Amino acid sequence: VFASRDGGATWGEPALPGMWVEGLTVSPAYELDGTIFAATGNGIYRSSDYGRTWERRNEGVSNRIISAIAVSPDYRRDGTVFAGTRGGYGAGVFKTTDKGETWTQVNTGILDTVEHASVWALAVSPNYAADGTIFAGLFYNSGLFRTTDGGAHWTRVIPKGDIFAVAVSPDYANDGTVLAAAQGDGLYRSRDRGDTWKKVLSENAAKYIYAVSFSPNYAEDRTIYAAAGAGGMFNSPGKGGLWASTDGGSAWKKLSPAATVLSLEAIAVDPSDPNHLFLGSCANGVWEHADEE
Repeated sequence: VFASRDGGATWGEPALPGMWVEGLTVSPAYELDGTIFAATGNGIYRSSDYGRTWERRNEGVSNRIISAIAVSPDYRRDGTVFAGTRGGYGAGVFKTTDKGETWTQVNTGILDTVEHASVWALAVSPNYAADGTIFAGLFYNSGLFRTTDGGAHWTRVIPKGDIFAVAVSPDYANDGTVLAAAQGDGLYRSRDRGDTWKKVLSENAAKYIYAVSFSPNYAEDRTIYAAAGAGGMFNSPGKGGLWASTDGGSAWKKLSPAATVLSLEAIAVDPSDPNHLFLGSCANGVWEHADEE
């Protein structure tokens, strides 16, 4: 894990050196509590001092290959975090309500529906305190699951596909919008909280979408970003890149940050400027992108 404290201009020495890090999630009250969780190939790590030091927090987690992690928008009050594990014994979704001290498996409706509960993506509703909604994207052609009771029970809302990325609209309470990217099958959108889905970005344009993100001002600007990868062919021109929509996902344009970036796998949107992005690539480092309005 690398940290920059000057807007990405410079980066410090890595924390958790040599660790395979699948994902990071930051407390919504980060300025106050300095909390970050890391999903790694050796369990769940937590930092409470802005990423300077880390401690492993795995009590109750039976599978240490953590492939997804997401924090409650009310984390400072409810201490809730969800973690997804990949394949094998103890796979599925785990939940903590004490800020990572202890974890409980919450898989009712998942493990009795699919054989391999490998969770690749998690997204929590911004209104979690009121609606208890989380989405979990699974691999092994297992589709997308939704819970509306904080993880106690799950229902499959996309019946098949390998779901690499999921995102919930910041205005979810009003628009009910969710995005889900399926490996090799483009990007899907729901406008009714996951009940029905429509493909909005074809696999012919962006076959392997590894990350999707809404603008923080989505209610006003209707902007969505999708990061496309090369599907394992990292030197195949045209396979990867950044895509953007400014009408809620109906129309898209490609905004590749540089011709040399062939495979993008992560997006971070500046909360103060939705046109300012940081992009994580495969084998090409971190890129900064500022779209001109």
